[in-house]
Amino acid sequence: MAKRKPLLSKTAGIFYLLVLGVILFVIIGNFCIPNEIGYKNTECQEFDVKWYRVLADGEKYEIEVPGKCEAESGELVVTEAVVPSYVSDGKFLCFRNSLHDMQVYIDGELRHEYTTKDTRIFGKTSENVFVFVPVYAKDAGKTLRVEISSLSSYSGTMNTVYYGDQFAIWKTLVEMYGMEFVIASFMLVLAVITIVICMLLKACYRKEIGLEYLGWGILLVAIWIISVNSLRQLFFSKITLISFINYFSLMLLPLPFAMYINYIQKFRYKKIHYMIDTLILGNFAICSVLQFLNIADFAQMLMMIHAVFVISVLGVCVSIFLDIKKGYIRSYLLIVVGFIVLVVAAIAEVLQLYICDDIVNATEICVGLIVLLFMAVIKTQQDIVNLERERQKVMFDNKNQTEFLAKMSYEIRTPINTMIGMNEIIARENKNEEIAQYVFNAQQAGRTLLALVNDVLDFSKIESGKTEIVNENYRLADLILESYGMVSERLEKKALRGTVYCDPKIPSEYEGDLPHIRQILVNLLSNAVKYTEKGVVDFSVRAKKLDEHNMSVEFTVKDSGIGIKPENLAKIFNKFERFDISKNRKSEGTGLGLNIAKQLANLIKNLKIQVS
Repeated sequence: MAKRKPLLSKTAGIFYLLVLGVILFVIIGNFCIPNEIGYKNTECQEFDVKWYRVLADGEKYEIEVPGKCEAESGELVVTEAVVPSYVSDGKFLCFRNSLHDMQVYIDGELRHEYTTKDTRIFGKTSENVFVFVPVYAKDAGKTLRVEISSLSSYSGTMNTVYYGDQFAIWKTLVEMYGMEFVIASFMLVLAVITIVICMLLKACYRKEIGLEYLGWGILLVAIWIISVNSLRQLFFSKITLISFINYFSLMLLPLPFAMYINYIQKFRYKKIHYMIDTLILGNFAICSVLQFLNIADFAQMLMMIHAVFVISVLGVCVSIFLDIKKGYIRSYLLIVVGFIVLVVAAIAEVLQLYICDDIVNATEICVGLIVLLFMAVIKTQQDIVNLERERQKVMFDNKNQTEFLAKMSYEIRTPINTMIGMNEIIARENKNEEIAQYVFNAQQAGRTLLALVNDVLDFSKIESGKTEIVNENYRLADLILESYGMVSERLEKKALRGTVYCDPKIPSEYEGDLPHIRQILVNLLSNAVKYTEKGVVDFSVRAKKLDEHNMSVEFTVKDSGIGIKPENLAKIFNKFERFDISKNRKSEGTGLGLNIAKQLANLIKNLKIQVS
């Protein structure tokens, strides 16, 4: 095997070089090889004309496009321009609509209308889309009239207008907004991979992996960026639905990040995080209700959504500040650095949204997320190493404990059996009544001690995974008689009435692990006898038909003992668990009998045990 490693290493090196060569070939070829698609007549340019706003009284004044006209919410804004002479057939004007209903007229004729009032289920505004309006050579010199209205804060907003064929326009838009979409898609895949890995680690270590919360946060960010991206109409036809997803993800976005910080802080500030969680979920509920009742649109509540976002960040910052003050910050300093980078990126995004432009460019947020994720992966790796060390230590300790218990139980059982045997000899030979009582007490103590040792031995064998299930044919009558017979003597000594019932319709022959099934029944019966001072112990066997070809056999052990509190039922099968010790001081035992019965039942196929 040692001689193959250099060969494998060389093969891997050649593979990597070939992959690198293919990538370089594609990059160089993209610049050197001529265009072979055939789109030669492709052009896209800004529609550079003079725009005028037309007031209700017919007065006109020149405006800048892109720009914003002063307009009240819901006010109809009318703008006009003269179609230039360079327009030709097969071309389009492309308007980026900002939550407006839009009508485009050329020479008084309605050329195109965009609105979602007949298709949207909830809300009062149409969604952001690129609206393509066909133009022809004959339109040159004619009046272009655009009417827009919106109930949002974007009322009167005019964005850059593009002119060209559709392919060229989309190519230009992809060049402008495509990288953002690609980055968001990458983040989406990265988030899914992170979540899946964390779920697998959680199943392996049976502990929460905090990185999973961060994965959900990145997933929401990716969904938000994709749903708000200017190219979304290329991939989704239900724009209103995608817009709702945009706002839903934006409102929930702070929650997983707050949960991650709460996890990293080991839940030290439950009240702060409870208030943050309540604020986020309450905002989500209120905004959703207002939207669905058509009282207010998400776009109109955007400032409130952002305010909740900022308050949530401030709440997390307060908890971090408290950790700095108490000296806990050292344990997650890398996470704090990543969180600060993300917050700065988010602030830059919000400022860009409100001050510069209404187009979301989430590159900064993606960079911040990648930094935070990188820091979180380092922290998680350290946590996993610690978890693995703890698991190995627990496994080692359990193995040593199990081996010690098994060895000691075996070593103790041998002299106990000798003592019991000697007591039996003394009992047969003895004629003195006083000595006979001593012998009887010693015999009872020996048998109790032997039962305890056997429980420990059985428990250690199960815990070490050395219990084997061997199926064999057996008669149900033998199982019932043997199981009941092993507790009948104790029933008589406690003056308890024992009853046995077997459904006559039950078949007599079965296949299964007879010794272990018998041990389960004996443990259940012994437990019933142990905690019953007077009354009856019922042992019944009934058949329950499942379908035409299958049936189940139900063994029931019922007693008239002291019972158990409802809150303790869930813990009755726990190892070393005993309840109401003050009332049950006379009842010997280790608290392993029912646990052993439960574990054996889990090992045997199609066998279930429950308590009521």
